[in-house]
Amino acid sequence: MPLAIYFSSHEGEAISPSFDQLFANTDVIVLELAQKEGCEELERLYNELSQGKKAPEDLRRILPGSDFPDFEEKLYVAIYRSGKTVYVEHSPLRIDEVQRVYQLYGWRISGVSLEEALREYKAVLQELANYQKRRDMALARQLRILVKDRPDSSVLVIRGAGHERTLKASLAGAGVSFTSYHSHEPMLLLHESVVKSKLALGEEPVQMDLLKCIVETAELGSLPPTQANIGAIRQRMRSLKESELQNRVRKMLES
Repeated sequence: MPLAIYFSSHEGEAISPSFDQLFANTDVIVLELAQKEGCEELERLYNELSQGKKAPEDLRRILPGSDFPDFEEKLYVAIYRSGKTVYVEHSPLRIDEVQRVYQLYGWRISGVSLEEALREYKAVLQELANYQKRRDMALARQLRILVKDRPDSSVLVIRGAGHERTLKASLAGAGVSFTSYHSHEPMLLLHESVVKSKLALGEEPVQMDLLKCIVETAELGSLPPTQANIGAIRQRMRSLKESELQNRVRKMLES
């Protein structure tokens, strides 16, 4: 059974002509869900959308506000009356653990030394990496069962690009064959996503990695992490030396 993984950003730009082509040639789609609660209800709603029993505006009304409204709106439109069978990720994370993830993403610290800040930030990223690894290992097991149960179906998994390394490693460990695609080539990731994947796979980030994460996150601010925004920040940071990054982080700690 052909299994395809579409690694993308969570921005509307990810629902592109390349996505449309993959989507048109698949029987089953698998969507992300960070928490285990609500899995069956969400699958029911998405399948009713696929069958035309519900419209995109119904899901907008029923489901809570999304962190990625443009992405989800375009996904609703793609699924509507498509006739696809829809599954959602059976995440192992409880709602309280997902709330903890959001708290960690809001990590801010001040009034400490650079060394203390980097040590604490690395611990935050390690905890996030552990959550990510648990989700990707569980998804790999879910996909292994899906492949076995639907041998004649083609399956398209839509997954955040930050999960690529951990999901690929988990699928390999589960003995699941797949083909992967990206919403953009090259696919630009925030440094924080890169470091989380390193930690999830047991790799040790260097200090420069952590400094880039902090400065890049501050540069992004409230801007959406589109490929254009990430690329512009990456260009501005390209020539910064480690000492310059250290000075910028120290100024943040003093503010």
